[in-house]
Amino acid sequence: CHKSQKLAIAAGALQVLKILSTMEYPQLREASARVIINLLQEKSLYPSLLRAAPVVPMLNYILHKSGMISNQDQLQNSATGATFDGDNSNNANANSNSNVDEDVSSLPSSAHIFDCAVHAMSCVAQAEEFRLHMYEKDGVAALVTSVLAGKVKTIKTATEIIRTWSLLSYQYSSTPILINAQVILALLVLYRSGYVTPTSAEMICILIRNCSTVPQCRSNLIQKGALLLMRGLQSAMVGRSIAIARSVIIAAEKFSLDEDNHQ
Repeated sequence: CHKSQKLAIAAGALQVLKILSTMEYPQLREASARVIINLLQEKSLYPSLLRAAPVVPMLNYILHKSGMISNQDQLQNSATGATFDGDNSNNANANSNSNVDEDVSSLPSSAHIFDCAVHAMSCVAQAEEFRLHMYEKDGVAALVTSVLAGKVKTIKTATEIIRTWSLLSYQYSSTPILINAQVILALLVLYRSGYVTPTSAEMICILIRNCSTVPQCRSNLIQKGALLLMRGLQSAMVGRSIAIARSVIIAAEKFSLDEDNHQ
């Protein structure tokens, strides 16, 4: 309950969470991401979290440490298939191999931990009070790096990342950071990888629309391929989404305000 959460925070639980999230135990990294998700469900905790918890840096670290095939994942995949030459060797190691299998199979995979951290980052962005914090603590860059490193493997995870960036685009004064962080390139990667759905396509167009309302973003958006991305999404979703059509019209009108963009 939120009462016990407040008491735990007052007792220094957030600093303990910070330490746990950086330890070399995958279960603790996953648990840390889940704790952040749970804490963000209670709006009354936001002031305490902003004041005392490096939420975004913790998630940045978990994203950095997760997502790629790790030694743990390789062990998890190979443990049950480990064999030795000779019947005696197999029999002698049967019990120990069984124990290893049980220990390894109980560990969360690196990809699963990555997905939890992405979901937690999306929860952070949904809280308006935390959006500036995400910009200041490099949350945008951490997600871009993850996409460009090939860590995104599912439509669900891609959608949460797109949702995060779309929500952050409502922090209009900080949108130049969003564009300079190569978000458009990362969105193009997700689009060409087949991870964009009609729902996430709407969010991408809303992001471009919001950024186009900021004059210093417009030429940068065009140079980085935002219009090409929007055109591709609009062509694929024509007649299926009013939100996309509306965003395209508004963005085109904003781009046309700058004479340098007319070419």
